[in-house]
Amino acid sequence: MNNTAQDIAPLLSPFDNFTPVQVKFVSVASKVPALLSLWGSIFIIYDIIGTEHSRTKRLKNAYHRMMLGLSISDCIFSFFAWFLSTWPQPKDTIHSNFLWGNVGNDATCDAQGFMTQMGGISSIYYTAVLSLYYLLFVKYSWKEKDFQKIEPFLHFAVIGFAIASATTLLVKGLFNPAMPMCYINRYPFWCDGEECIRGANDHIFEYALFITPVAIALLVIVISMSTLVVHAWIQESKIRRLSKPSLQQTDRRNRLTKIVFKRALRYVGAYILTWLPGVAFTMTVLAAESKENFNSDAIFVLAAFTCIITPLNGLFNAMIYTESTISSLLKKMKARLTNESIVSTASGF
Repeated sequence: MNNTAQDIAPLLSPFDNFTPVQVKFVSVASKVPALLSLWGSIFIIYDIIGTEHSRTKRLKNAYHRMMLGLSISDCIFSFFAWFLSTWPQPKDTIHSNFLWGNVGNDATCDAQGFMTQMGGISSIYYTAVLSLYYLLFVKYSWKEKDFQKIEPFLHFAVIGFAIASATTLLVKGLFNPAMPMCYINRYPFWCDGEECIRGANDHIFEYALFITPVAIALLVIVISMSTLVVHAWIQESKIRRLSKPSLQQTDRRNRLTKIVFKRALRYVGAYILTWLPGVAFTMTVLAAESKENFNSDAIFVLAAFTCIITPLNGLFNAMIYTESTISSLLKKMKARLTNESIVSTASGF
């Protein structure tokens, strides 16, 4: 990082009291979950655009276009942030006491931070767009042609903000060694003013380009899902008051609404389950900076939990997308590949 560990006196960090075993655990714990997430996201992508038939059929539907964007974002985020984890971090960093396996340099650190921001933010906002999509289709009875009027602007906003925010952070030199990946941070950790080699005023950008965007996305999701819950409850109440002749036809529509509603709740549940640990970990580290004493064991538990749970978003999405467990998802993937192989062989004759 321009200065080696011998050039700078280390500053206090919330990870200094981690044992060597804890450091190694946090450095590698995310790799297997990240591979599982990649596997799930790639399955969704293949199901949507893997063949000419699937492309023709699925890309006509806004839901599948949203899922394609979400899954590509999850692939970027899972690989660069959670599978690579500490590998791209500079090997000559002063923070070698709480990093393990770091074999990179400034350029690889910047690249990891850039891709992490771009993939993570776009994944968050595609989830928010998906919740908005469900609200418009279920409660307000939008059709494909209605959603197509605003869909290009939504894609542009999600991808545009992800790239713009990542570029801003890169230009400001804010992608620096952290636990367990290069992301928004000062270097050295918790430096102040002229002590900082890179990343001064990181908190301003961290709140503006990470914490606040996540909070806004979560707000959109909560409002959308709360509105859907109320709508579902009102519809259920209406059905109970209907006369029997009209009940059967209305009940068919209601069953379809329930299916869509439950799927929406599952996607949102997966988002909350995977992202809240990371937000809690970030906020805990920020809060620890203002304290002379902090609980390193609690920070380790949050770090470990984040590394295991947060990378799984792509896997959870694939399980919801296919309405499968992990084992049945594996069988479906095998069956799909086998069927495509048979079709390809037959077409060759």
